[in-house]
Amino acid sequence: MTEYLNKFLIPKLKSGFEKMALEVNVTQNQIYVGICAFFVACLVANFIKRIRSNYPPGPTGLPIFGYLPFLSENMFLDFTELGKKYGDVFR
Repeated sequence: MTEYLNKFLIPKLKSGFEKMALEVNVTQNQIYVGICAFFVACLVANFIKRIRSNYPPGPTGLPIFGYLPFLSENMFLDFTELGKKYGDVFR
């Protein structure tokens, strides 16, 4: 039985693990690039947040469409609710 394991099964297991190790091989450069990309994404998000802070408070809309897709048929009621939440447009 041990001869069978040593002769047939163990080499197959070793080759399977070696193949798996080759497929999952991650180099140091890939790790550095991933870390740098994460920090760049954080910096960009922080920059965008600072730019938005100069605007008055309001709901976040979609690019080009703004807040229009989120309004119902009774826009007056929607604007009233937004006014209660974010304050008056004019003082």
